[in-house]
Amino acid sequence: MSITRRKGSKFYWYSITVNGKRFRDSTRTTDLEKAKAIEAKIRLDELNKQTLKIRPSVALEQAFIKYLKEHVQYLKTSVNVARNCQRFLEYYGKSFQLSDFTNPHVSRYVSKRRKQVSNATVNRELATLKHFLRKAEFEWEFEVGRVNFKYHMLKEPECRVRYLTYEEAKKLINCASNHLKPVIKFALLTGLRSSNVLGLRWEQIDFESGLMNFKIKSNIPGGKRFSLPITNDIKRLLSDLQPKEQGFIFMYKGKPMKSVQTSFKRALKRAKIEDFRFHDLRHTAATWLLQEGMPLDMVQRILAHTKVTTTTKYAHRIEKDVEDKFSEIHAKSHFGHILQNQEN
Repeated sequence: MSITRRKGSKFYWYSITVNGKRFRDSTRTTDLEKAKAIEAKIRLDELNKQTLKIRPSVALEQAFIKYLKEHVQYLKTSVNVARNCQRFLEYYGKSFQLSDFTNPHVSRYVSKRRKQVSNATVNRELATLKHFLRKAEFEWEFEVGRVNFKYHMLKEPECRVRYLTYEEAKKLINCASNHLKPVIKFALLTGLRSSNVLGLRWEQIDFESGLMNFKIKSNIPGGKRFSLPITNDIKRLLSDLQPKEQGFIFMYKGKPMKSVQTSFKRALKRAKIEDFRFHDLRHTAATWLLQEGMPLDMVQRILAHTKVTTTTKYAHRIEKDVEDKFSEIHAKSHFGHILQNQEN
């Protein structure tokens, strides 16, 4: 049935497919008969629209210019999306028509790119193309060819899991240069991204309220605001850096640190820690919080994740932890005693 009532909604919803195009929305009525009439009208209107209206065929370059002006420039990932668009232009050609897109065209592109980059990168590029074509078809009403993007998506490896043990963290800090030590400590204490750590200013620190205030990348104009509490450990760390009223907090030779990549690599080498990046300090902080028993939704708040599914990536456990915890629960519970009694 194309008319249903969704969980949590008092209205009936329709879901119809007309010539391969799917339409879903609320009928905004609680009357079933009215909902059916609305669904029938929408179906008829779309049939008439597709039959009578001839959509214009547009060249790829022209459509991409429109896409960049009306959508891409406002994205926080605008540079990456624009780069993907340029790559498609170079592969298909400026005069390639949107109406000519077919599965074989996309398949050949995937076949070429997967030899050059990872499967994950290819999938991100396909996501750009899919969104572009959907916008061209449904918003701009251009003639667009039929492509089943789900068929072309490549399998990706499991999420990379890398974090430090407490002993490894101590070793890394001991092996780090003096100017890098507080940076590493602060990253581990807060779970902040490198841009937020290195860009931190004294104006963001409010010792009176006990909060640190930040802005992170977001679809919200100007960025999303969030705050973190100043714990005793963080307060001691900041106090050792001679607090000021303004200016950058983490400095090296009188200048703010724009990057610590070189010194961080040297510290890793001295500490004999392999396959580790600065961003993994954020991963480490999240993992430690979860291992200490902090609820997932609280860790989500600290990391400023919009969706808890993103935080779930950090909710892993090394195999030994799982085995020990499993054995501990059985030892403390009545499970084993119940089973033994049944056998006897």
